Amino acid sequence: MLKPMEEDGLVSLAEKIWPLTLFWLNRLAAGGEEAAESTLRRGNGLVRRTVCRRLTEGGVRMLARSGPAAP
Repeated sequence: MLKPMEEDGLVSLAEKIWPLTLFWLNRLAAGGEEAAESTLRRGNGLVRRTVCRRLTEGGVRMLARSGPAAP
């Protein structure tokens, strides 16, 4: 469902998503926020928006059907 891209584009996408997913809860804690449904939804939205730019039209439709946080 990803658009074709060169290896460096795929590496770049992984490097954008990795810190978001790995450090989101730490980022919340450092900012004095709690892990609540709204803050987790916000982090999910960041990841989804980052990935959405690289999806095919079919991938975007699938993502949109997968939940309310779809871009």
